[in-house]
Amino acid sequence: KLFGITTRPEDYDKLAKTCSFSIKSLLASKADEEEHITIAFTGILDAEHLQSILCTDDFDSNYTLLFAPDLLSDAASIEKINTADYVVFVVEQEHSSLSDIEKQLAALKAWDKTVLGTIVLNTDAIM
Repeated sequence: KLFGITTRPEDYDKLAKTCSFSIKSLLASKADEEEHITIAFTGILDAEHLQSILCTDDFDSNYTLLFAPDLLSDAASIEKINTADYVVFVVEQEHSSLSDIEKQLAALKAWDKTVLGTIVLNTDAIM
């Protein structure tokens, strides 16, 4: 469901393309076209779930996408975050606790990472 409306698989694909397009548009305003950009997607989700929110085919060779689940306890994720130029934070409504979100954002701030934005999954406009 999206905003209380049942969605079809093709709707989800359109949303993934929109997410990819939005990230690329934001980065186009921040970086030179020739510059290689590494983006890490993180949150308390598994890597497969993080990858499912994007159309990775929409990103050309100027981009490296890293999927870093659970940056609070996974050493490999911490390493990925530290090599990234930018971070996109992904949370899931009713599954990501506020205290975990605050801890992760504090860690990103301590590592001096630029967070492009947050993607909230499984939102419902009617609560």
